Amino acid sequence: MKGIHLGAFALIALGAAPVAGASDFNPLGFYVGAGAGRSTVRADASLAQTDVSENATGWKAILGVRPLHIVGAEFEYLDFGSHDYSAQFGSPGLGVSGTARSKAEAVFGTFYAPIPVPLLDVFGKLGVAHVQTDVDGVLRGVLCPISSVAPSCPTFASRYTTTGVALGAGAQVTLDGFAVRMEYERIEASRASPDLLSLGVTWTF
Repeated sequence: MKGIHLGAFALIALGAAPVAGASDFNPLGFYVGAGAGRSTVRADASLAQTDVSENATGWKAILGVRPLHIVGAEFEYLDFGSHDYSAQFGSPGLGVSGTARSKAEAVFGTFYAPIPVPLLDVFGKLGVAHVQTDVDGVLRGVLCPISSVAPSCPTFASRYTTTGVALGAGAQVTLDGFAVRMEYERIEASRASPDLLSLGVTWTF
């Protein structure tokens, strides 16, 4: 967790370098941005009493630097959103329902393909993320059927945080300091592996 925060500080420091006028730095330099799109919230049975994989709406904030034309780095806060889930067990009337949500902080190294197409960038991302997954639910039984909201139903709440590998790929079109990007990102972590397909915009200082 401390490493991710230090990574964000390093991005800010690197982002200031193009402003200082170093000749070997790409003038695109430091940028901020945001995006939103379709996410998948995932949690395994150790958190939710059943495996969860539900689509939701997610968003993210971006802080990045591109000191060289083919290499950059980004710090992101990703909110994968929340979604209701439900599952029925083998016996009729037995099951579970609740809500799962995920969010993460991630640091990526960004690598741009050297393609000879003006204004277009194709990139891949590799990094590390700190993920928090929260799951709450209600266990339904014979005395508390799935369709019931009776207060006698046993409830549970789980919170799990872990560090995992962050992967991503996308493309963007740039013009006058602004870029519109489409990208896919996924975090591979134990017990929870959320992802986000987003459309976003960045602004380079």
